[in-house]
Amino acid sequence: MHWCASVQNTSTNKQINKNKQSYTKHLIFHLPSSAFYFTCPLCPPTLQISYQSIESSDPSVNVPGQRRTVSKLRNETYHMFSGLHPGTTYLVSVRARTSKGFGQTALTEITTNISAPTFDYEEVPSPVSESENTITVVLRPAVGRGAPVSAYHVVVVEVDGSRQVRRRELGPQDCFPVPLSHSEAQAKGVPNYYTAELAPDSLPEASEFTVGDNHTYNGYWNSPLDPSKNYLIYFQAASHFRGETRINCIRIARKVACKDHKRALEVSQHAEEMGLILGACAGGLVVLILLLGAIVIVIKKGRDFYSYPYYPRKKVNINKAAMAYRQEKTRKLGSLDCTMTEQSTLQQDERTAHSFLDMQTGSTRNWQHTQ
Repeated sequence: MHWCASVQNTSTNKQINKNKQSYTKHLIFHLPSSAFYFTCPLCPPTLQISYQSIESSDPSVNVPGQRRTVSKLRNETYHMFSGLHPGTTYLVSVRARTSKGFGQTALTEITTNISAPTFDYEEVPSPVSESENTITVVLRPAVGRGAPVSAYHVVVVEVDGSRQVRRRELGPQDCFPVPLSHSEAQAKGVPNYYTAELAPDSLPEASEFTVGDNHTYNGYWNSPLDPSKNYLIYFQAASHFRGETRINCIRIARKVACKDHKRALEVSQHAEEMGLILGACAGGLVVLILLLGAIVIVIKKGRDFYSYPYYPRKKVNINKAAMAYRQEKTRKLGSLDCTMTEQSTLQQDERTAHSFLDMQTGSTRNWQHTQ
């Protein structure tokens, strides 16, 4: 066991034998056993001690329990109880026995202290997954001893790489009874902090939990882990009962710092710079496209209007104007062809007439010469 407690109960002037001799008893109680010390100047031949559980905060303990009795000889001044349940109240009775019978009975009630919860981790489990800023572990429910588990805590401990790793299971004095959040631990310079608090009903069975997921659990911020640091992850269970608090913790994971974190950081910064450059280029390209679009729109609108200064707003029907121009040109060309044809015809007629006249003149001349 990791702890012990003592309860002393003194009773005087108890008439337990025929001679009415007084005695004093001292009860020293330790878990998982108790020692019953007593002094008796004129003790009878035997003492009978009986005990029975009458109340318990542990649901696994049957109450009232079976009554057990032991006898002590005259030269025995103490009795060690064993197999007691934590968080359980026992009724203890002591009476003397002589040849004439039993004397009066001295009664007292003793409540054992609760014990720390226990974990069902045979060995350190391997992490489910791990990244630069997170680590996913398996949380298993603890078993209460004498009192149910009141709360679970996931504790992160920052350790130096050169420092020796602490043992896997810690004693109560080595656990983390003082609740500190991440910001409080940083302000006080403490290497450990609560990264999450879980209710018992939220962990009915083994479940995965991601340390560093940037969420809040019952007021504790599960801050992302620093990739350049080493961490130990502890799982702690606490039981509270009648003003008592018992805790137990166990190391369930270890996260080693990333060796190439600086390189990854440089790559990340370079990627961010490249992203900014690409973003600026994309923005400039968008502006250029908008300007070109505006220029095209202005030019297109300019083609749809006359450009005369005295009538700038009159629209010009380019298609109709072109058709009229073509028709006028065709008409002029047609008239020109007709003129040329007429001239050619006249010239041919003139040539025919001259030929006819020449023939007539020749005939006349031949006739005159004959006569």
